[in-house]
Amino acid sequence: MKCRYCGGVFHFDEGSTIYKDICGKCAEEKYPLTFAVRKMVQEYHGVNAARDIFTEKHDGCLPDSMLGDDIAINIISLFKCIGHVVAEAAGLREDEHTVIVEPSYEDSTWWLVTKEPPEATVPQAAQSQIVLFDYVKAWNLGEHTEEEVEERLRGWRDEIVQSLRNVKLIESAMQAVKDAKVSPLS
Repeated sequence: MKCRYCGGVFHFDEGSTIYKDICGKCAEEKYPLTFAVRKMVQEYHGVNAARDIFTEKHDGCLPDSMLGDDIAINIISLFKCIGHVVAEAAGLREDEHTVIVEPSYEDSTWWLVTKEPPEATVPQAAQSQIVLFDYVKAWNLGEHTEEEVEERLRGWRDEIVQSLRNVKLIESAMQAVKDAKVSPLS
């Protein structure tokens, strides 16, 4: 196969190559977030799922390559892959965030990223600083261009970055009030 960006020749293997028309180097350079999500999906669900998840039309909420005994578990897995990639791209280390997903294959899946360690229980994480909250129909993730997917992932990353800035401003203001020993209402 020939890469549509660099023109370089790469070997397309149905069982191991994520992209059909882009070499791995160009994919990682041009679409770093999409590439990272696809690599994580590949790790958990195989290469076909990684290839099909965003750009192929699905009959349901997931491509056939991700269907299994429990669709909800696979929806959770997909959104956790997305959440971890965008959280880490926003500067949160793996041990600084938790991704919580409430899956739905009929309606919107809601998911959030909190600034809480992964070992936190769901109630603890839900009460912590939420840095991203969104809901989306899982089947709306399919049949998009790499550019569209990357733009959506960047949008989620940017929301987390802005939330983290807001958290720092609030923490600074609260500390200033505490240091001044003044009631915030006075």
